[in-house]
Amino acid sequence: MPQIPVFVINLKRSKERRARAQEVLGSLGLAYEFIEAVDGNDLSEREVAEIRRNSADPRTRLRGGTNSLSRGEIGCALSHLKVFELIVKDNLDYACIMEDDLVIKHAGNLRTMLERDTLVALSQKGRFGFINLFPNWDNTFWMNENFPNISVTKYNTRWRRISIKEGLYMCKPCKSPMWGNVCYIVTKETCEILLKEARRTFRPSDVLTACSEIFGVKSFLIDPAPIGHDFDNPSTIDPHRKIRSGKKNRFTPTLWKLATISFKMILRRSGIIPYKWLIKKNTYYE
Repeated sequence: MPQIPVFVINLKRSKERRARAQEVLGSLGLAYEFIEAVDGNDLSEREVAEIRRNSADPRTRLRGGTNSLSRGEIGCALSHLKVFELIVKDNLDYACIMEDDLVIKHAGNLRTMLERDTLVALSQKGRFGFINLFPNWDNTFWMNENFPNISVTKYNTRWRRISIKEGLYMCKPCKSPMWGNVCYIVTKETCEILLKEARRTFRPSDVLTACSEIFGVKSFLIDPAPIGHDFDNPSTIDPHRKIRSGKKNRFTPTLWKLATISFKMILRRSGIIPYKWLIKKNTYYE
């Protein structure tokens, strides 16, 4: 079956990651194209200052840090926008964008998702604009450490799911936001929308895609996630930033709070509270 185009973002200086990505993807028999990433360290002070005037990382407000983007974050965001422009220029209906530090968890499921016939069939069941193959939730690490047998992806999705094949589903998220740009599938129309929004307000690449629902993009994820992330190696975006992120658990175990959390979870997972409502516009624009 025909495969959709696959673009792998790789820094020119990251030769080891390039070799590893070649080995992993080559072993699966996948066709792919490397895209040279924009190196934030090569940008001039003037370029960085100009971008930072209209940019911020809203996630850092939750961590008590500065919301100014690092050079690595700027380079990463520009790299993803570079691929969006290529997809629009080449008039590609579907494309998969990967970062070079991905880990293949379910090779067969990945091959299925990269087949054009699969995406055409899915668009008839539920029109999509963005499919995240590895969402990084705020509770990913906490759940993996404390409940290793629970699928974090399944836990954060609605009950009504679209079947792709036996054991593989396209799901609507029920928890906000859906961070992570390790590997995802986009349509040409989505790329046009994201490019337009990025010109208005510059944000990290995963903030841009996580908030895509407020721009009118239909976002989904895959369960089980066919892709993982190589957390053992330091990030090339910001080597000094801790890999682990997310809120600390400040939960007070009262019956009222337990009842409230459970009720909200039921509303979200049933779809009564839609994913778009969970993403406040100020998450992106402030």
